[in-house]
Amino acid sequence: MVTKSDFMSPMLGLQGSLEDVSRVFERAQISPDLQWKSSTISE
Repeated sequence: MVTKSDFMSPMLGLQGSLEDVSRVFERAQISPDLQWKSSTISE
């Protein structure tokens, strides 16, 4: 069984613009399609 989740619509409703949603996901540990990102981000 394969499932897909739409996480972008609720985030767009909360943030108000795609630019703001993009900023949220830039440093998030999860992607908009609910995939875990590697934590190799250096500051």
